[in-house]
Amino acid sequence: MESDIAKAADIFPPFISPPKSAIADFTFDRSQSEFEYVNAYYHINHQHQHLVEIGFASLVNYPIEFDAHGSALEQSFFDPITVSTGQLAFGEGGVDDAEDADVVIHEYGHAISYDLAPGTAIGTERLAIEEGLCDFFAISYSREYSQYQRDVIFNWDAHNEFWSGRELTYNRTYPSDLEDELYLDAPMWSSAIADVHDYYGREISETLLITSMYSYFPNMTMIEAAQLFLKADTLLYNNRHSDIISILFCQRGLMPECVDTLISDSPPTDPHIANHGNFATGSGPLIIYPNGNEISTIELLSVSGEILHSFSFENAQIAYEMPETFLSRGVYIVRISVGEENFSHKVLKLK
Repeated sequence: MESDIAKAADIFPPFISPPKSAIADFTFDRSQSEFEYVNAYYHINHQHQHLVEIGFASLVNYPIEFDAHGSALEQSFFDPITVSTGQLAFGEGGVDDAEDADVVIHEYGHAISYDLAPGTAIGTERLAIEEGLCDFFAISYSREYSQYQRDVIFNWDAHNEFWSGRELTYNRTYPSDLEDELYLDAPMWSSAIADVHDYYGREISETLLITSMYSYFPNMTMIEAAQLFLKADTLLYNNRHSDIISILFCQRGLMPECVDTLISDSPPTDPHIANHGNFATGSGPLIIYPNGNEISTIELLSVSGEILHSFSFENAQIAYEMPETFLSRGVYIVRISVGEENFSHKVLKLK
């Protein structure tokens, strides 16, 4: 089994040869060892065709070797060292990894990353970014087939008695929720890019990610990766998507001006506010993030409790802005109503 993009090979133990057919019949079920080879071969070729369609035909543009039975353990990997073009190996512990397209695309994501920025996956946070972007490629690919469990990664191979797998997260912010462990921190980056995917779709989110990856470097932080992502939007789309992407990244603490979201005592499931500094100095609005909640009203009160302004909303938004131009200097209270529950925050106006 070989194309211009993928080559089945028996590289690592346990040694199980790839299937061959003189009549091009590769029909197997998952009880047969040949099935994993056919499945991995199909998804690698299909993912590369997608890369061609979105303008990255030169990426991993060679027949990468893959061993569908490359380890007796529950562990798949991309090996960039043994041969110059790299090799893929899929584990057999628990559920055979090559049965799951998410695993295949995740590992192929490492090959894409290595082709773009070889030798840069160094440092705990950079490695978490690496795992996160490969998880995102898997999620993005899987969503093209089905929206079922759309935020679950490895939903065939994992989430069972063999291993827990990974999911996108909606309640972790950077850097306060960093665990300094690449697999635990990977969902922070994959979830941020998945937010962009939710808003702009597969082609734009992947195009921006891949373009930004050309500039990856060792010991990079997630904030630096976010800045490169936005720079890609500047280069490719003249900042067309940057306002929304900045809001999405800000919700996760990945923008420098959103540091106030990191020191909030509120749990990350509650609404929170950002851009305090610009609001205080008269250079920008206060930004209120629902964080998944349905906000009914936002009220501005004096410190004595007098309601100065009230804003009502019928439709949910990613973020709400409160202008600062009508306020004089002083301390104010912002009260956010979610159903019968209220959340209050003090804000300062300096001029």
